[in-house]
Amino acid sequence: MAPHHELVCPACRRTFSPGHLVCPDDGGRLRRFLVGRIVHGRAVEALIDVVPAGLVYHARNVGLDRAETLLALDPLVGVQQIERFRRELQARARLRTPHVPRLFEVALRSEAVDDPAAEVTAEPFVFREMVGGRSLDALLAEGPQSPERAARLVYQLADAVSAAHREGLVHGALRPQAVRILTDHRGDTVACLLGLGLPRPRADDPEVAAWIAPEAFDAAAPGRRADLYGLGLTLYSLLRGSNPRAAVPMEQGPFARVEVELPPLGLDEPPGLEALVSSLLARDPDARMADPERLRACLEALELVPSAAGMADARGRFERSLA
Repeated sequence: MAPHHELVCPACRRTFSPGHLVCPDDGGRLRRFLVGRIVHGRAVEALIDVVPAGLVYHARNVGLDRAETLLALDPLVGVQQIERFRRELQARARLRTPHVPRLFEVALRSEAVDDPAAEVTAEPFVFREMVGGRSLDALLAEGPQSPERAARLVYQLADAVSAAHREGLVHGALRPQAVRILTDHRGDTVACLLGLGLPRPRADDPEVAAWIAPEAFDAAAPGRRADLYGLGLTLYSLLRGSNPRAAVPMEQGPFARVEVELPPLGLDEPPGLEALVSSLLARDPDARMADPERLRACLEALELVPSAAGMADARGRFERSLA
């Protein structure tokens, strides 16, 4: 049964009955409120987050009795935008890494238009694996992390970015709100990257401006090196315990944040880590490394994470011991 309130304000999360167009408190455009509805075979149970691209719901796949996340994204306008969304989500579905949640289904609810000259619009629904844990923001609030722990998390995020780049995807807005920190069944910490294949948030969004590469303010589609910058700033912030740019008041404008010079970390151990972080944070994208696999190799060389070859050898010895 549909709930009494059928519209919601993404900014304040107040719900409204039909007939309203904007929120009287903040003027925000209202969206359909899906809690209590069945959407493509999923019972929508709760609104759990608001992200730049739309609304995030907890849902249950009725047929499979499986908890899923439903992303009800802002409507797409125009055939080109809709087709680009389809292509990127198809690429996203091909990713095979434990550091990106599985994609279950994508559906587009098309809006009928009476005017043949009007733009076609579609409301996207994305159903993906439910990811628990906490955001990277919560970890940063604990203060500086050890070089080993910071490197391990960024090593995993670089695996997600590498998988995306192989499929032609660029995240373009890597930031703490797009990273979940989980604990797996062995008790190990696992980083999971969200937002791949979804419409990118605006560079002047308060949640985004402190974290993106400088060139992302000018580029409609940031290149791969923008993701390496995001990985570098994540590593820097984990080691320092904060991102100084996030402390700049938004009243000064988003460009004020990206102009802040990041102070040196002052790391003595391990040798080479500070130089690696500085190279990732180069303002000129051509001065940065372009391959996340190279970053992973650098972290291995610094002996902050086990080497991929060493881990494969350990797995082989374990499997042989069971034979």
